[in-house]
Amino acid sequence: MNLLPPDRPTADPRQRRAFTLLELMLAITIFTMIGVVITNAISGTQKAWTKAHATAREFREARNALDTISRNVARAELNQEWVTEDVADPLPSFSPERWMRDSDMHFVCGPTNQLIPQVNNATSHAVFFQLPAGFTGARAVSETQSSTTEPVYDTLYGALNGWGYYIEFGEDPRTLPDYLRNRPGAGGTSKKQRFRLIEFRQPSHEMTLFKMEPDGTEPLLKTYSSQEQLYTWFREPIKNSTNGKPEDRRTTVIAENILALVITPYQPPLDSQSVASATTYALAPNYLFDSRRFQWQPSDPLAQSARHTLPPTLRLTVVAMDEARWESFSDVESVQIGLALRDAISGLFSDPTRYEDDLKSIEEALEKRRIDYRILTSNISLPDPP
Repeated sequence: MNLLPPDRPTADPRQRRAFTLLELMLAITIFTMIGVVITNAISGTQKAWTKAHATAREFREARNALDTISRNVARAELNQEWVTEDVADPLPSFSPERWMRDSDMHFVCGPTNQLIPQVNNATSHAVFFQLPAGFTGARAVSETQSSTTEPVYDTLYGALNGWGYYIEFGEDPRTLPDYLRNRPGAGGTSKKQRFRLIEFRQPSHEMTLFKMEPDGTEPLLKTYSSQEQLYTWFREPIKNSTNGKPEDRRTTVIAENILALVITPYQPPLDSQSVASATTYALAPNYLFDSRRFQWQPSDPLAQSARHTLPPTLRLTVVAMDEARWESFSDVESVQIGLALRDAISGLFSDPTRYEDDLKSIEEALEKRRIDYRILTSNISLPDPP
């Protein structure tokens, strides 16, 4: 009698126990969580890099623009000289012993609504002056060309020019040539609405500062007695640049997304042994500094202190906005937000003692619209008068 148990099938040693459904689900969950963490890390790094790169690229343009303004304004010239009163201001009763500064040039900075009111969408401040830039405005003439209708001054690298800066909101006239901009149904020709820093350049041969009276005794500039007359030398070219043909433009864009340019003339603090001004901003209590103020406001005490002289120090402040954020707005939104910011700035920067408060107001207006910004400041010293 066989008492042994029946033979059992021998298990194949190659067979292995499989994962259960629960184990598979747990593994998939862990891998999914790791993937999400890695994806978020990569996405966050990419966003941070993109934002940092865009910020550096965008605000680099603003820094370059501020450097350009600082460099050129520091070269402003008045070429002052000392003359007796009868030469500087012929009056019946003059004292030959009295001497005063005289100049044939002009330096003015202040609110745009006073300097260039014809530019409807100009904001904050502007500055206009002369410097030896050697800009003739003439195209180069080839050696084979015997004549040209434009003046050419190949050797006058230090020729005097009229120069200036201001902010304007609107379309960019340089975006497209006229034949493309005016073509009906042209694709991809959307007009970009931006705040732009404008540079005014007046060629040497177009300067009207030295235009003489009919009798030839002195420049017409010295006979003017109103701001409208005195500011014609830069108002008219800017007006013609806005309404004229491309070849008539005397303005160019040097930076975009510049919301404000604030120019503060001031007297730097002096030591206790020196004679100081009553206040730091006494030279321009409302930001307006005009070297020819004595011609249109002779009774103002500021007229004599600013007479034919440059402000000792200028504080230049630029408020730059992020291009990526502005690019996200539609054309309609760009216009609406741009005009709203223009109106918000129009009531600011009329009193230098409220400079910090006005900057905070701009910051609040930008933060309200979730627009990234950067405020850049530079202080420059101008040449002392002789």
